[in-house]
Amino acid sequence: MQRGQSTAEYIGITLACAVLLAGVALAMGPIDARVIVRAFAGRQHLTPDQRALRSPELRPLIDRAVPQLVLERDSYGDDDEIPVWTRCRHPRCARFPAADPVLYVHVVHAAAGPVIELWTYYPDSRTTHLPVAALRGFHHDDWEGLIVRTAPDGTLTARASAHGGFNGSVPWWESRSDDWAAYGGTLYRASGSHALGFQRTDIDVARDDWTGDLAVIAPGAFRLVAADLTGKRGELFDPETTAPWQKAAWRNPGSATTGPAGTSEGIATEAARAWARAASVLP
Repeated sequence: MQRGQSTAEYIGITLACAVLLAGVALAMGPIDARVIVRAFAGRQHLTPDQRALRSPELRPLIDRAVPQLVLERDSYGDDDEIPVWTRCRHPRCARFPAADPVLYVHVVHAAAGPVIELWTYYPDSRTTHLPVAALRGFHHDDWEGLIVRTAPDGTLTARASAHGGFNGSVPWWESRSDDWAAYGGTLYRASGSHALGFQRTDIDVARDDWTGDLAVIAPGAFRLVAADLTGKRGELFDPETTAPWQKAAWRNPGSATTGPAGTSEGIATEAARAWARAASVLP
């Protein structure tokens, strides 16, 4: 009896669904099956970061991680770049205020909760503030990143790339694995090198004073782009810079280095650390 009753219920439900679908079809008019197939196929081919940007669970976390970005005024007056699309390969298309700000989004699913990586691209970088232009250091293409870790209780901690390390609870020249700072939503960007930090001091090197605010980019002004989609396109960048998807932090957000996995700190980091210790005893 129970089996016969289940069969009858199944037939009844099937008929009801068929009638409902027929009613929807009549209301909507003819439906081209190819449209449905294309929509389904498009959804299937989204990258993980594209899906994250569309996810009702992850998108609020991503939006919460997007910073208010404070730009340092350049003391030489020749750097007014903002984060832009990678198709902009010259400072003239990255100039504030004409350019549109862009953040490249990557999500890492960690045991404690999602980690939001927000990467910025600039057409070039000047690595120091030395008074002689030829000695300042320069390379085309520049990637910097803000990495925001979400805790189950809603607390946010973060680390921000600067030269060869990450600014967190300690400056980048003292950078170590899994060093995080409390994140309040404001990020500071040095001129020239575009290094990032959570305060105006000690973003580049010790005693390199902040030269004033150029501008503030509000969180809502940024266009958010899936970082892994850009990585799939195989774009080439200056050998002196490392694209986000090539960095150790792409898979390991707590990495001590801003370079590829297996790399260690370079001479610049050692020099910055030595200078910081010397500067601490100077008047």
